[in-house]
Amino acid sequence: MLCGNVCAVVGEIQSITDGNATISFMKRSGKYFIWPVKPDTDTLPLSEILCSIDGEPIPVSKTRFQFANAAEIDAVLMQTLIE
Repeated sequence: MLCGNVCAVVGEIQSITDGNATISFMKRSGKYFIWPVKPDTDTLPLSEILCSIDGEPIPVSKTRFQFANAAEIDAVLMQTLIE
């Protein structure tokens, strides 16, 4: 999700080293999430992680996933865009 200079996305932490997390990011596809064909990874300070999502992504098709707490995720992302 992107608004101005603020970007809030969903990802999976691959590793944590010296206060930084290497994250593999998912892309939003409508109300679902997908893993990009070309992996999208980056290393960010732990302080930039907004929240933890409980549970694994739930497959709804071969390539699309959802989360059990999708409404909570949307609320956190929207709050981030407002601040």
